Amino acid sequence: MRRLDLRTGKIVTIAGNGKRCCYREGAKATEVSLGFLSSLAVDSEGNVFIGEGGQIKQIDGHTGLISTIAGDGKDGETVDGMNARSAHFWGIDSLALDRNQDLLVADDSQTRIFILDKKNGTIHRYAGSGKFGYAGDGGLAIAASFRFPSGLATDSPGNLIIADYENCAIRRIDRETGVIMTIAVTGGVEQNCKQKPDNSRPGAFPSDTAVDPAGNIYYVEGAMDLVFRVDAKTSAISVFAGSGQRGFAGDNGPATKARLANPSGLAIDMEGNVFIAEYMNNRIRRVDAKTRVITTVLGNGLPVRVYEQL
Repeated sequence: MRRLDLRTGKIVTIAGNGKRCCYREGAKATEVSLGFLSSLAVDSEGNVFIGEGGQIKQIDGHTGLISTIAGDGKDGETVDGMNARSAHFWGIDSLALDRNQDLLVADDSQTRIFILDKKNGTIHRYAGSGKFGYAGDGGLAIAASFRFPSGLATDSPGNLIIADYENCAIRRIDRETGVIMTIAVTGGVEQNCKQKPDNSRPGAFPSDTAVDPAGNIYYVEGAMDLVFRVDAKTSAISVFAGSGQRGFAGDNGPATKARLANPSGLAIDMEGNVFIAEYMNNRIRRVDAKTRVITTVLGNGLPVRVYEQL
């Protein structure tokens, strides 16, 4: 895991030794081996949370030490209210932090979302009945059905945004009431999803949500090589980045005319600039919030090891 300093343009490793051996609890994060990293989140104190298979690890923002805070590494269903360190997961797909800095965890194979209470170290079911399907809108999220919740993000009021992958939907859980609603339908009949009233299909299977300071929601559709935006006021969906043609092109021009290759992650800074991780292009690109111009901020496109710039 690496960190890019946007002020200096330098990259540093913050976790992982680049080897397949070995992991030690309480060691420096840069001295241990890590496996498949599926998700991450950063709290207000600079602590970094990593989803790694069926476990969640934390890098202390002050000491740089790494420890496991949830998951025993064994596959299984998560028991509500149990000690998080002893809990089973099938696979952690996404992480997000709520306004209390408690960790929200999506296990897409269980079709459930959990919340980790960091004060007492227990884990509880936050959303999802465990039944595979599409149901529950207008009711409590804990009774809702999902088809692979694949992306979590929180907006400024603290509502949870979910990319319900195979339901082709963006759903929101109200922080105050716990009620879930679908706020955008991203697919059409081709995906066996609800057809949009105008018969259009702006996107298909959504993942990797993010929310800007104004409450607009963004998600990626990797197979289409596009990034979409859901308007905070109207819920209208529009293409935010990508021309729909796979490749690498368009830097220093409009983001909607750029070629992307399998966008696979989003992040948004306090000014509303959107950062796009492109899996197949081996790059991080940035869309300016004001001009909508896209540029590359990290990566030369070559699938080789990146060394630190000291």
